[in-house]
Amino acid sequence: MFTSRRHTFLSLMLMAIVAVATACSDDSKALEEMKPYEGPMLEMDSVETLFSDSAIVRVRLVAGKRLDFRNGDSEYPEGVYIEFFGPDGNLRSTLRSNKGFYHGETNLYQVDGNVEVINEQSEKLNTEQLFWNPADEQVYTEKFVRIQSDGQLLMGEGLRAEQDFSSYEIMKPTANIDMEQQ
Repeated sequence: MFTSRRHTFLSLMLMAIVAVATACSDDSKALEEMKPYEGPMLEMDSVETLFSDSAIVRVRLVAGKRLDFRNGDSEYPEGVYIEFFGPDGNLRSTLRSNKGFYHGETNLYQVDGNVEVINEQSEKLNTEQLFWNPADEQVYTEKFVRIQSDGQLLMGEGLRAEQDFSSYEIMKPTANIDMEQQ
């Protein structure tokens, strides 16, 4: 009878060891198949970011949502609204877009979709993509641009401009239309 109990005990122990070994094997396969999380590490709603120089606000960025990622990048999936101010603190231009990104490694902002920039002279730029480099206070694009000002319509491919849109250059102009003569 002692042998029978011992046999049963050994059989149960052997089954337990096999079960644990099998479970460990499955867990290691599951761990190997797991991919690292690449989603946002932080999500913020109703974001307002101020950029200042010598205690004077130079840029104000407003967004409905901001997602921050481990690599230093950020995404603004609900679009951005940016105000650019001059050294005197006066509003010089505004920028709107449907979506925005911040590339941390290059300190570069990218805005996409129905991008509109309006400066203090009421000149209006429309394009589908624009980049802003805060370090050199420049905006640029390689995409099609349309600029409307005082009865004139300018169109072309590519643009380089001051961030406040006080001066700009269309890289490949395609049209200069005087709207008042039409």
